[in-house]
Amino acid sequence: MRNKFSSVFKKFGLVLSKVLSISAVALFPLKHLTPRNRKIAIISAFIVILVMIPIVIYTLSHLGVAEAAWFDQNFGFRQRIDITNSGSAQTDFQISFTLNTDTLYDNGKLRADCAHIRVTDVNGKLLPYWIETMATACGNGQTAQTIWVKVPSISTTGNTLYVYYGNPQAAAKSNGDEVFEFFDDFSGSAVDGSKWTTGTTNATSGTNWSVSGGNLNGGNQHRYIQSVKNFTGNYTAQSRSYTTTDNENGFSVVGFWASTTDSFGILDHNNSSYYRNDSTWTGFAFDGTGQWSRNITTVIGTSASYSRTGETSGSSSASGITNSGISAEGVRLGARYDSSVFDQNFVATWDWVFVRKAVTTAPSVASPTNEEKGPGPVGYWKFNDGFGTLANDSTSNRNSGGMGQNFGTGKD
Repeated sequence: MRNKFSSVFKKFGLVLSKVLSISAVALFPLKHLTPRNRKIAIISAFIVILVMIPIVIYTLSHLGVAEAAWFDQNFGFRQRIDITNSGSAQTDFQISFTLNTDTLYDNGKLRADCAHIRVTDVNGKLLPYWIETMATACGNGQTAQTIWVKVPSISTTGNTLYVYYGNPQAAAKSNGDEVFEFFDDFSGSAVDGSKWTTGTTNATSGTNWSVSGGNLNGGNQHRYIQSVKNFTGNYTAQSRSYTTTDNENGFSVVGFWASTTDSFGILDHNNSSYYRNDSTWTGFAFDGTGQWSRNITTVIGTSASYSRTGETSGSSSASGITNSGISAEGVRLGARYDSSVFDQNFVATWDWVFVRKAVTTAPSVASPTNEEKGPGPVGYWKFNDGFGTLANDSTSNRNSGGMGQNFGTGKD
C-alpha cells in the first residue's frame, strides 16, 4: 500500500509541476497588462490551480487503488478478505476465514447449504475452497462458518481475496481434495483404498472399519487406518470425531505415525485424553465422549503442538513440545501409537480428516468485510411453477411479482 501511495504522489508532483509551468508561461505576458488587469489575471490563475489540485489528487489516488473486476455478474454480492504476512512467502498454502452465513441466509443472499459460494484472487481467478462441517448448518444458524482456501501464492506484502455469493443457480464447488495435501470426508460407501491402508497391530476379531452416512466408523484399538501418502516436513493434521462409547485404554483420533518411537498424535482415553510424543504419553483433561471434537496436531521442525476442542464443552491445547519431526510419516487413526496389547472395542465416527501445510509464522487472515453489490441481473424469473399468478425471482434481489392472470393453465 505504501508503494501505491508513493507512486500516486510522484504522479501528482509531475502533474503539478506541469500545471505550474503552464501557468508561468500563461502569466509571462502579464507585463503587457495594466496593473489592475494583471492582478485579476494572477488571482484567476491561482484559483484555477487550487481547483485542479484536489481533482488531480482524487483521480490519481483512485487510479492507484482501482477495485478488482467482478468475476461473474450472476453473483450478486462479494466481500473483501485481506491477508497479511509477516513471515516468508508461501506457495499453494491453505488459509481459512470465517463468514457469518446466518445473516446472509436471513437476508436472502445465501442458500442454507452455502453451495453457491465462490472465492477468487484479486484478479478474479477462482480458487479451490472447502466449507468445513460445523455444529450447525452452514446458512441457517452458523454465525462463524469456517471456509478453507488454497492460495497459489502469498507474498510478504500480503494478498487480497474475495468471497462471492448471491447466485442461487450456481452448483456446489466446495472440494477438500483440491484444497489440502490430504483429505477425506468419507463420502463413499467403503474405505477409499487410494487414500488409506488398513491393518492390525495385534491379533483381533474386534470391530472393523466401515464407512456410511458420510462418516468413518470404528472400531477396535488393534485396528488402524493409515494414509497411503507419507509426509516429510512441516504439517498439521486435523480431524472431527465423535466418541459414542470409549474404551478403557483408548484409541487414536488423529496424528502422524512412523513407529512406536517416532510419532505425534492424540489418544481419546476413557473420559480423558493423552498425546503421544515419540515414545512418551502425556495426559490432559478433555472428555470426547458424547460430543463432536475437533482434533489438531502440528509439527514444525522439532516443535509440536496439539489442540482438542469440544463442540459442546471443553478444550485443551499445548505448544512448544520437542519432537523428532515429521519424516516419512502417515496420518494414523484407531490403534494406539505404542505396542500395548488390550484388544478393546470402541464406538466412534470421523466426519473428516485433512492435512495442510504449517509454518512458524502463518499468514494472518482478516474477516470478510465491505460487502459490495454486483452488476448482475435485476431478476431471474423461470415461469416454471406451473400455476398461480406470482412469478418468483430466483436471484437474491427478491423481485418477485404478480401477473394479471394465472399462467400455466392452458387458458387465454
